[in-house]
Amino acid sequence: MNEGLHFELALSPAGERRQWRSLGAAAAVCLRDAVGEGSSILWPGDILSGEETVASVVCTLRQNDVLLSFDVDAAHASDTLETEVRAALTARAEGFPDNNAEIIQEYCNSCKTLMKFVDTTYRGMPVYGFAFAVDKFGGLMVMTQESRTVVTVYSGRAELAKDEPQQPDVPLMPRV
Repeated sequence: MNEGLHFELALSPAGERRQWRSLGAAAAVCLRDAVGEGSSILWPGDILSGEETVASVVCTLRQNDVLLSFDVDAAHASDTLETEVRAALTARAEGFPDNNAEIIQEYCNSCKTLMKFVDTTYRGMPVYGFAFAVDKFGGLMVMTQESRTVVTVYSGRAELAKDEPQQPDVPLMPRV
């Protein structure tokens, strides 16, 4: 991404610390909404306009809070974008963790990674498989192509595979 807007937001949510990861999903939804119509999410927090990454959010769990770091390219960084994202995310965080299922469902509805084959890593090992859901903590659930086991990836990146074989028989609705 070219020069644009960078900002951070620290939240101290209620709930179990492991649930805090899903605030990254909430942040991605808020950023996608602020970037505008026609944008989508690539797990875990890249915002696409068409096929181009125009913004991103990184969720870092710290001891007592969650740090969300946002980057938006210059072409999509409006004067009000930061204010819009902060207000929307603060509103979602106020209902957390009671609204967690709603957050994950909204994220899944615009996550371009789902129902696609991906290349990613799990515990340091490369994984190729079918991304079929996002769990209640924001982890990407992938059915591996080789062994047909399901792994859940909580950090890193998942690149869309260039050559996609036929889709395996997996649930069509994400688990929340």
